[in-house]
Amino acid sequence: MTLKTKVWGMAGLTLIALLAVMLMGLYTLRQASDTDNKSRIYQLLKSTYSTVNQIEQYVAAGKMSDEQGKELAAQILRENKYNDSEYVYVADENMNFVAAPHDPQLHGTSFHDFKDAQGNSVGQLLLDAVRGNSSGIVEYEWTSRNADGEVADLLSVAQISKRWKWAVGTGIRSTEVDARFWGSARSQLIICLIIGAFLGFIIISTIRKITTDLGGEPEDVLRLVRAV
Repeated sequence: MTLKTKVWGMAGLTLIALLAVMLMGLYTLRQASDTDNKSRIYQLLKSTYSTVNQIEQYVAAGKMSDEQGKELAAQILRENKYNDSEYVYVADENMNFVAAPHDPQLHGTSFHDFKDAQGNSVGQLLLDAVRGNSSGIVEYEWTSRNADGEVADLLSVAQISKRWKWAVGTGIRSTEVDARFWGSARSQLIICLIIGAFLGFIIISTIRKITTDLGGEPEDVLRLVRAV
């Protein structure tokens, strides 16, 4: 095996190792991003559910009637706006929207009007998910078809309140998850590519310098000396 072949082999192994490290870094970043996204939607849910739960407790303690409590809860929840990309909804026991801060036109409409990509009621998907666990947070997945026909996966979480049986929920689209991931991963990917290009340049330059200084492969130089 010639010197040039050996050096190229070592260079290839180095670049493969760099690629493996980059892929492992991207995988780890993706896992951390997914965990962070799930934590965020859980936190949004718990914050909104806490408001409903506290008012229900006031009603249970006799400090106000159910009608007054529901009116107060609706007023507070409709003003409870988060970032534009973060939504939380509240629907009553009949699955009619009580609060959708970013989409006030939905107030009073039915959650069953929302359909997944197959035409199934998203409200019914929620009810099916909570049927076996009406006292805690549940996760369920569904697909949504955008106006351009693209189908996106959604992860949703929801919880049913104890007194009024109101559904509090939120979720996140796969497209948003991917956008956030690549927003963080892009810089890491660019850095790895720059490092790879730099190493490749150093390796090629080193190979050329060695062969130039030696006047060719070491074996060729040795044969030339012996001949002289």
